[in-house]
Amino acid sequence: KTENALIDRLTKETDESAKMLIMASLLDFDNEKALAAVQSCQNDKNPKVQQAAKALVERFNQLKAQKKGAV
Repeated sequence: KTENALIDRLTKETDESAKMLIMASLLDFDNEKALAAVQSCQNDKNPKVQQAAKALVERFNQLKAQKKGAV
């Protein structure tokens, strides 16, 4: 429920700071649906949101690779 609510909010949110917080929160779900929602923000009209989305996706992938290496 929470994940879907955040994804819905992300698509409707106009405030860049709120979008960035929502994106960071979504990646805590650690699944493809959340990742896809954040990746879609790489095409946002706001360059700051685009940049934040790219950085968050990169960080997500780094953490995932670290977890994989630790197993």
